[in-house]
Amino acid sequence: MDSTVAARIWKVRSQSLETLDLSYCFPEGDEESSGVLDEVFGLTQLKELDLSGNGIGKISAKVSSLQALQCLNLSGNRLRSLPEEISELSELDTLRLLGNPLGSVPEWIAILPHLKCLSLGSRESASFPDWIGRMRNLRELTLANCKSLPDWLFGMVWLTSLGLGGNELEDLPEWLFQLGRVHTNLNASTISAK
Repeated sequence: MDSTVAARIWKVRSQSLETLDLSYCFPEGDEESSGVLDEVFGLTQLKELDLSGNGIGKISAKVSSLQALQCLNLSGNRLRSLPEEISELSELDTLRLLGNPLGSVPEWIAILPHLKCLSLGSRESASFPDWIGRMRNLRELTLANCKSLPDWLFGMVWLTSLGLGGNELEDLPEWLFQLGRVHTNLNASTISAK
């Protein structure tokens, strides 16, 4: 089949594409993925995009063109910052950022109106800002690479799932067991005895 015809077929079919999993597709990171991501950011009907495990160091501001996007998985990359244009994704309800060396967690995440699931944490940045504790729409929160749990977690009684796997906790605070209906996952965490 002629490559021009194949490209046209791809363009027609991709216009209605809702889920795209490109996890672990670009072992070389940015050099390999940049052209593909430009095409991906043109898929305006996309609802789920998984770019995890690709070594990507930068996400283009063009990500804001994905206005139907509900789930964005950027875990396991080399992101040191995120474009503020992600805050324009008003339908986004899931944002996974585990394993990225983010210098800080951008506060604009708190204004995402439908965000219900947030995953954060890397070896390079294991502190979490207290404004996360005021995100009342969150139902699922994952915090990885903690040495201790932030006190503001105690007030998040609206959570239904708290992922604390992969942490090196010195102890478990008493309040953790008083969160009621929250499903807590401590899988692969190390807890030191005092």
